Amino acid sequence: MGVVKFKTNGKHVPMLKQTGNVRIVHEDKEFAFYEDQLDRIANDWNNGMRMEDLAEQEGRLPLEILFALTELAEEDRITRPMGYIY
Repeated sequence: MGVVKFKTNGKHVPMLKQTGNVRIVHEDKEFAFYEDQLDRIANDWNNGMRMEDLAEQEGRLPLEILFALTELAEEDRITRPMGYIY
């Protein structure tokens, strides 16, 4: 059996055994963003814009904006909370 390898930034490399029941989720979504787009998303989010409005403004799916916001949160680029996990 082989192993599914993913390119990452080096922080975490998931390795899954190919057992026939492995599924890549959200493979129909686009998670690449231009830096100026991320800057705009961070600025507009911090100024109170809703995720759905950001998605419409950027021509993206709300789920793609959510993933961008989680990335921006990890980079401490957003100051407005997204919600609470704990």
